Amino acid sequence: MRTLSFIAGLCLVLGLAAPAQAQDAKDVDITGHYSWPGIQEGEDYAILKNGEVYQVLWRTKAGNWIGVAIREGDRLAVAWDFPTGGNLGVAVYTIEKGEKGPSLVGKWASYKDKLVTKDAYKWSRKLE
Repeated sequence: MRTLSFIAGLCLVLGLAAPAQAQDAKDVDITGHYSWPGIQEGEDYAILKNGEVYQVLWRTKAGNWIGVAIREGDRLAVAWDFPTGGNLGVAVYTIEKGEKGPSLVGKWASYKDKLVTKDAYKWSRKLE
């Protein structure tokens, strides 16, 4: 658990290090379901707000990941892992206003990676 706390803190620092985007994105509600390029039926990325903290769930054909996120203005820092452990990672996103809802644009890396991977999600619908 200490590792996850460290990673979440690291994400927050990384998220604050980048310049802020448009001011109007900092107050956008980011809860909901998201899609990404190449999404397959049954796959999903969801964000739920729990007080000041966000809970994140990725459901993909490769498996499920859970995460905890902290938002600072137009930045979202996420620490994630498999529910059973073994795939720890971090992601940092800029929140942008989209046509239907917010978009998340950023990058991620897992514990064993040597490079970061670019990432982007588009809001698709409200939470049930």
